Parts: sequence; C-alpha cells; structure tokens
Amino acid sequence: MWEADEEMALALAWIDSSEDSIEDDGKHSPEFWVQILTKFFALMGRVKYRGNDSVYNKWKSLRTKITDFTGVHTRVVNNKKSGISDADVLEACLKQYKALYKTDFSMLDIWRQCISSPKWHLVSTSSPPRLSKRLKTTSTSANQSPSQPMSDGRYQLNLNELDPELIFDELDELPRPVGRDKG
Repeated sequence: MWEADEEMALALAWIDSSEDSIEDDGKHSPEFWVQILTKFFALMGRVKYRGNDSVYNKWKSLRTKITDFTGVHTRVVNNKKSGISDADVLEACLKQYKALYKTDFSMLDIWRQCISSPKWHLVSTSSPPRLSKRLKTTSTSANQSPSQPMSDGRYQLNLNELDPELIFDELDELPRPVGRDKG
C-alpha cells in the first residue's frame, strides 16, 4: 500500500527527471527510470525499499488517474459559465470524476504539481485565427465534388489547398450591438 507522501515523492521525482533539460532528450527509458528511482528514494529519505516494477507500475497508475482528472477539468473549464469561481470548477470536476470513474479523486496536490510542470502543462484550446479579408479568391470552393455537402454548418479548411500567400490576422474585436452605449 502506497502512502500519500510516497505518491507525491514519486510525482516530484518524475517531474524533476523529465524536466532535466541537459539530459532529458538523450536518456533512454532504463536510464530515465534509474534517475526517477534515485530521486524518489532520496526524497523519501530511505534506501531502496520498493522494487523497480512496483515504482514504475505505481507511476503508470498515478499518471492514468491524473490524465483522467485533467480531461474532466479541461471539459469543465471549457464549458464554464461566467461568474463561476475556481472553487466551483474544482467541485464540479470532483463530482464529474466520481460519476465517470465511480471513485473519488484523492490526489489534488499531486495533480496540481503535475499540471504546473511544463511537461504536463495544459495546451490552450483557443480558436484558430480567422482568415484575413484581404485573401485572394480561390477556385477551391467552386471545384468541390458533388459528393461533398455544400454546407454542414462548419467552416472546413483543407490545409493542403491553402494558398501560401494567405495572410492571417489576429481575431477582430466583436462589434457592439446596435443601440448600445459605449460607456
């Protein structure tokens, strides 16, 4: 049975080893895990008292749970209503995780440590920039095959057919509704 302080030490050892910018890319898996094991036992202040497979399998289990919770968190944040606090978001995440996985998520401190790591950092899901109005007219839309629907309610962009001279602008500010004061 793993204790909470052991799980945290393992996460910290993994984070520290994975962020080693000098040797990170040159390490093979066995070397990487030797480094993690060394750091883990040092953080615990003990000599080797767990087997390599035990530590490796525990990390796989932790990583899976953390990844699952991160997915729940991302969905909740992406669907967050205006005025919802971070505490409310976290509460919603914990409820959704329990509903999905039929168990409580008890590793919030470890999750916070992992997601603050650049190796685990959340990637922005902001929308892509809109195409500039200064685009040249292309014939790609006129040459659509009859089997393709003309519109399915989404803008489809085939990157293979883009003109290399296209200019991308930053997102324009949305116009104010007619009749609204500026102040």
